[in-house]
Amino acid sequence: MDLPHGGHLSHGFMTPKRRVSGTSIYFESMPYRLDESTGLIDYDMLEKTATLFRPKLIIVGASAYPRDFNYPRMRKVYTYILIINNSVGDFLMMEMAHISGLVTASVLADPFEYCDVVTTTTHKSLRGPRGGMIFFKKDHVLWVDMESAINNAVFPGLQEHELLLVQICKLVKLVVVLMKLQIGCDVCLKEGVLQMDLEEHRRFVLYLEAVQQICTRICKHSDI
Repeated sequence: MDLPHGGHLSHGFMTPKRRVSGTSIYFESMPYRLDESTGLIDYDMLEKTATLFRPKLIIVGASAYPRDFNYPRMRKVYTYILIINNSVGDFLMMEMAHISGLVTASVLADPFEYCDVVTTTTHKSLRGPRGGMIFFKKDHVLWVDMESAINNAVFPGLQEHELLLVQICKLVKLVVVLMKLQIGCDVCLKEGVLQMDLEEHRRFVLYLEAVQQICTRICKHSDI
């Protein structure tokens, strides 16, 4: 879906002057748009556009589309393109990061029956820690081993380590245990005034020094 029509930046957005997202740099993308008279996806125009463009991947999903998706209609478009292309490796994918909580609660339609791949983040409407999930059909889709292809693409293809935050937590714990630090202070609320017990000044200073060391290590091993 085109970004100005509610699509997501990561789905290949580009302008007449430049390719904006990484996906538009490495792949050729063609957006589909809404019927501005109804505010719904123009599925008929989508089918015509797909017939000319002949995509290998059709992405369903948006970041600001306040309607549900017509998955049977999208699957119909996909099947038609599959016949035209007469090739393997064509897929229908749903990227539901912004609405996965509503899908889980059955407020919005379920994409799993119609899509070959479904992706989502875990930290938006699912209200979990920062991360992501990729769902795919276990059986081969059009003679393609989806499991091997996706697993190898994630690691070691694109992601050097899946649990960077866990590594950072282990580092913090190591510093706390070795230095026998007491994280935090005794806090009490008296007559509306928040009072912090900082009597053990030396331990508090050591804690700050440890935090500084951790931040320095993180900055050296990241792109922050």
